[in-house]
Amino acid sequence: MRQNYSGPVRMCVCCRKREAQDQLLRLQCTERSLRPYSGTGRSFYLCPECFTAKQTAKALARQCKSGETERLLNELKEIITDVR
Repeated sequence: MRQNYSGPVRMCVCCRKREAQDQLLRLQCTERSLRPYSGTGRSFYLCPECFTAKQTAKALARQCKSGETERLLNELKEIITDVR
């Protein structure tokens, strides 16, 4: 069944679930490092359920084109604590 959204719909890069844009965290990779979206360049979205999921490390490594999954997960934890 199709859900009705009042705004733009985006997809989580980890679980591929579609959600309203304001419910997702927008991130970007610059120089193989994870950062909150700065307003320019390519970005991707991550849903709150995937913040602690096992497959998140693989999805972040794929988006940032980096094999340093532990570093990317640590950067994600820092971003999450700053955003909240």
